[in-house]
Amino acid sequence: MSVNYYHIKCKNITLAVNPKVKINCGDLRFIFSSLKDSPLKGRKNLKEFSFLMKNYVLREYHHGGILRNVLKNKYWSKNPRAFREILILLKLNEKGINVPEPLFAGKTQDFFYTQFIATEKIENARDLSEVDLNNKVVEGVFKSMEKLFDTGLYHPDMNIKNILLKEGEVYFIDFDKAFFYAKSLPEEKRYKIYKRLFRSFHKMGKLQFFLEYKFENTPPYIQKAFKDYLKVSSIRSFLWIFNKK
Repeated sequence: MSVNYYHIKCKNITLAVNPKVKINCGDLRFIFSSLKDSPLKGRKNLKEFSFLMKNYVLREYHHGGILRNVLKNKYWSKNPRAFREILILLKLNEKGINVPEPLFAGKTQDFFYTQFIATEKIENARDLSEVDLNNKVVEGVFKSMEKLFDTGLYHPDMNIKNILLKEGEVYFIDFDKAFFYAKSLPEEKRYKIYKRLFRSFHKMGKLQFFLEYKFENTPPYIQKAFKDYLKVSSIRSFLWIFNKK
């Protein structure tokens, strides 16, 4: 990657900082002392703060799946997710992709460490779960996703909560599980991500829109992902209802 961060150490914390910003340990103490709970809906482990005339969101990393109740927010990998994510955001910003500008990522220096990342808040944005779908919105999302995939990025956790709309522009967030796969993401990987995205639309009660959508001027693997997901959607609906009981 042509972009990189710089490190600073503040007692038990190591920071990876956006090279566009100068920050020191005193700034970090001020930031931590001013953290407030985020009002963003459906977003856990988020705090907010202001710094250098901008508003930021700080997200702490937590395990998902079966590790959620065991390790919670404790990690041990030599390559912290937070440091990987800030590099991804810096590179995507450089390539003109709409993602939040990162301020810093950090980790404690314990063997089982906690980690976090601070990114600029995208003000007045709504995620796709809050938006009424129409052809213009969906076409804009697909076009922006293709532009993202052209960078070679693989985002295994793409869902409608990670896609934001603001004034007609599409933004992407939460890249902690993402990585650069190749110069341009292969079609089979794009298909897999779209299939997962349709699962997310289904879970949020928005899959019905695509039954009438024409999929015109879209790559064929997007429509294939939708049709293939439809084959298993009824089974997923039953499982979701069963799990709620």
